Amino acid sequence: MKKAIEYYKKAYELDKSQLNLERLSYLLLQNQNYKEVVNLLSNNENIEHSSALRYFLGVAYFSLKDFKQALLEFSNVDFASNLYADAQAKKALCYLETKEPQKAIETIQKVIETNPNEELYKTYFYILNQQKDWDSLITALKQSLKVFKDKEKIYFYLGDIYYDKKHDKQKAIHYLNKALRINPNDPEVLNYLGYLYIDENIDVQAGIEMVKKALKLQPNNPYYLDSLGWGYYKEKKFKFCLLYTSDAAD
Repeated sequence: MKKAIEYYKKAYELDKSQLNLERLSYLLLQNQNYKEVVNLLSNNENIEHSSALRYFLGVAYFSLKDFKQALLEFSNVDFASNLYADAQAKKALCYLETKEPQKAIETIQKVIETNPNEELYKTYFYILNQQKDWDSLITALKQSLKVFKDKEKIYFYLGDIYYDKKHDKQKAIHYLNKALRINPNDPEVLNYLGYLYIDENIDVQAGIEMVKKALKLQPNNPYYLDSLGWGYYKEKKFKFCLLYTSDAAD
């Protein structure tokens, strides 16, 4: 990386073209040289003609936590640019950082309407999660099923929100089972649903079997061992309980 940066620094000295500047700025960002990017681009006339340079400068300001300046740069990325959608997502995150959550939500919703993709939805989920807006998060997760290839993860996320935030056991179980129908061997989902069955006294034995299956897939996972120990405690098998809870602590 350092050699590539030095190469393009020399190239830019010899030919101060927009292309050389874009390549150099990109490499500096990759190397986390954010202040150098700001110094290079903030007063550079080439930036007026390049959405890529606007975007790179916005990323540098964002990384330096200068969110107001980052907002200005991301706002100047042209709609026709292939960086526009990502610039809008980062713009939404800037609004979140500047304590303007409604603007953050409106910005990400608008760009999702025209260009729905997984990365934009992940940003949307993050913003709603930060706002603790569980109903809107549930709606967004359900909408995203049209876009996400890995639907199992969305069902798992829905199950988690319904159980942990909405305290709706039945809907949680419904979505966790939907996740398992897609992938019956997902250890994280198996442990989560198994623990729910155990902790809520729905079916302790069935819960233990799910956690055991998770442990076959990921032996010695401390969270799964703890779930199994809790199951044995519920069954009053205290020797097994101590064995697995001590293993989890180790």
